[in-house]
Amino acid sequence: MYEVKCGEYVEVNNHITNKEYIMWMGDFNHHHPMWEPQHNTHHFTTANLNATAVLINLLSLYSLIQVLPPGITTLEASNTKHLTHLDNIFCLAAMEQMINCSSIEPQLQPVITDHFLITTTIDL
Repeated sequence: MYEVKCGEYVEVNNHITNKEYIMWMGDFNHHHPMWEPQHNTHHFTTANLNATAVLINLLSLYSLIQVLPPGITTLEASNTKHLTHLDNIFCLAAMEQMINCSSIEPQLQPVITDHFLITTTIDL
C-alpha cells in the first residue's frame, strides 16, 4: 500500500508495480462534475478543474472507475454545513464486482472531522 499525499500524484506511477489489483480511496480534496453534487457548480472554477486534471489523467491511465455514485456527499463543512464529495473510491473495472457494499454513514461521523464514514466491503 502506498499513501499519496496532496501534490504527489505524479509520483504514483513509480510505485505501482502490480497492476492486477488497484484501488485508490481517501480524501482527494478535489471538486469535479464527475462526482460532485450538481448544486455545487460554484466549485467548478478553472483553478479547481485544472487541479483535478492530474487525478483524472491518472484514473484514465490506470483505467480506474469511480465506485461511489456521483452526487452523493462525503463531507459536511464544519463552519458552513455545506455538503460536498471530496472523498472517493476508485478501482479497476475488473474489481467492481468484488466490491459488495460501499455506503456513506453520516450518522457515524466522528466528532473531530467533517468527513462522513464510508464503509466498504471487498470480497477477496
